[in-house]
Amino acid sequence: MSDTFFTGNRQSRRAWDTAKQKYMKPGSLTILQIQHDDTCKVFTTEKHCNCNPTRVLKNKKGHILASVDNVGSYDLRAYLGSEAHD
Repeated sequence: MSDTFFTGNRQSRRAWDTAKQKYMKPGSLTILQIQHDDTCKVFTTEKHCNCNPTRVLKNKKGHILASVDNVGSYDLRAYLGSEAHD
């Protein structure tokens, strides 16, 4: 398996940022679902993403609000750190 870190493409990253700004509002419930590849190292003891997962935002009823591919590898620390909440 590769240790590749995928950066995705600019258009996808911008679409993901737009979706987060539109749907992840204070006081509302938005579900973030990261759909990793089956071979991603996030499922091993190494615990880091080396795939290019699909990122999905859902509302509290489970309906898909946005789904974006090719954003790049997912790092949970980016959402738990200081820059996590825009």
